[in-house]
Amino acid sequence: MGDFKFSMKVFGVGGAGINALNDMIESGVEGVEYIAADTNIGKLNTSLSPVKIQLGSKITFGLGTGGDYQKGYLCAKEEDGTIKELLKDTDMLFIVSGMGGGTGSGAVLRIAELAHKLDILTVAIVTKPFSFEGRMKKLTAQDTLEHLKPYVDSYIVISNDNLLRLPNVNITLQNAFKEADKILKNSVKNIKDIIFKNGLINLDFADIKAVLKNAGEAMIGFGRGKGSIAPILEAALASPLIEGEIKGAQQLLINIASGDNLPLDKLAEVQMAINKLLIIEPENIILGVIIDEELESDIEIAVIGTKIKSL
Repeated sequence: MGDFKFSMKVFGVGGAGINALNDMIESGVEGVEYIAADTNIGKLNTSLSPVKIQLGSKITFGLGTGGDYQKGYLCAKEEDGTIKELLKDTDMLFIVSGMGGGTGSGAVLRIAELAHKLDILTVAIVTKPFSFEGRMKKLTAQDTLEHLKPYVDSYIVISNDNLLRLPNVNITLQNAFKEADKILKNSVKNIKDIIFKNGLINLDFADIKAVLKNAGEAMIGFGRGKGSIAPILEAALASPLIEGEIKGAQQLLINIASGDNLPLDKLAEVQMAINKLLIIEPENIILGVIIDEELESDIEIAVIGTKIKSL
């Protein structure tokens, strides 16, 4: 039997995408291929990614797009050949960008179109601008997100306005953005662990694909703690930065990681907690359990919810 080969890539597009990639790389998330893309050569040069693509060098001449998302789209299209070559043999792709600007809104759409043609399982994680950034950016983000949806399997929307509601009132803007970047980092790390780590109740890429393929709006949450599973799962279901309501998900993938062997009665808590915390009973629940000795006595829970029903 041959070795299982799996290629996961993260494509950071525009300034916000590059910042998110840098945070992941600095955090030491391995086993993932990183690609940074921007029209602005100055910003691109700040990327820690080993692979960088300057978009639209003949259109913007190394500058930004001036907020023009149609120009951002054309800049990415200019590099179709390079992008397709980098996407070749990819099993799963994360595209991350900040919507509202030119490159983050327009270029991301072209990259998603190319991934769609290659039938790559694609998840977009995008941020929406602060309200105080103005009506034009808000409308650009809304419009381009609607155009993006048909070309990705799942999308997760992080609202920058929700950063203003974080409990630490003294948090700096830089640290607030890092909280948003954690969603990408934790998403990639947990999905990678599900695929590559052997579990007591084992999940693999087929389970990930079953939940995320052609699923539309997605939610993802994380919780960590000791003792009872219920409060950890509750923390995972409460994602303060993500738009939408995971409690309305019709499909749930729950992965529980523990440093110790989990007693059976703790696993029984999962169903009780779901019944208590979710307003709508999911049509499908996929449960995985892995042992991660680095967690010691902690329990870590990752939840992916898709096919969200309005509550």
